[in-house]
Amino acid sequence: MDLQISVFLLSVLFTAGQSLDCYVCRPSCADPKVETCPNGFNRCSIQTSVSEIGSAKLTTKTKECVPEAYCKPGTSQILIWTASIQCCDTDLCNAADGVYKRSFLLLWSLLFFYILFQ
Repeated sequence: MDLQISVFLLSVLFTAGQSLDCYVCRPSCADPKVETCPNGFNRCSIQTSVSEIGSAKLTTKTKECVPEAYCKPGTSQILIWTASIQCCDTDLCNAADGVYKRSFLLLWSLLFFYILFQ
């Protein structure tokens, strides 16, 4: 039982002090980069802008680190421009596919240690 508690505490210590990693891309997200967010920028965001003039429609997507105050979910419309923002607060959570590889790896490693030392 003490070993299980020790493994749990170690996992908490290893994940607690990490900075947030987000996908970053401007203005095209064809090849996003991973960036560690600077101090004070504690959210990952996906911002989508759509401009429509007649039948022409231009959509741009931006992914970046933002401060929490910037994250007010919803959609804004100004003349021909519509913008929306989505924010999240876990590593690489602004991926298009929604897969959080580090969280998945952490869960598997904890399960492995639990089975190994039970």
